[in-house]
Amino acid sequence: MAQNTPQANPHQLRVAARQNAYPNQATETAVVSAVDEAVWAHVRQYERMTVEQSRRMIAERKADEANAVDAITALRTEVVRPLKDGATPNADFAKQFQQHRLQAESVKASLRRAQADAESLIERNSDVYGSLVKVWEKYPMLRPVIR
Repeated sequence: MAQNTPQANPHQLRVAARQNAYPNQATETAVVSAVDEAVWAHVRQYERMTVEQSRRMIAERKADEANAVDAITALRTEVVRPLKDGATPNADFAKQFQQHRLQAESVKASLRRAQADAESLIERNSDVYGSLVKVWEKYPMLRPVIR
């Protein structure tokens, strides 16, 4: 089996293995199978990594969700409800409102980043092989050596 060069993309190696001429069917089957298995071993590893990233992101987003609920609840109970019940607006209410608004803005920014991360993970998980080929194209130094 040929060794890939630093520029070789493992997907291209799979294609080349299928296009090469072989002395017999048994050799062709063995070579193609070996190249496929070597490449798919990397794909499975990448898939495990993306699944783990997805699980971590979900756990982290649960904290963001709790923070969002806390910010809304605090704003309602510490500012909105007392004002609706007739409390006089003053500097303390303004300060509390500002603190809760800043907390809400922080959570909002975090949730926007999470949305972008989720969209990226959905794309990667929906086509793991294609996604990994794109990574290999963009970052040639990450391409594995397939022997």
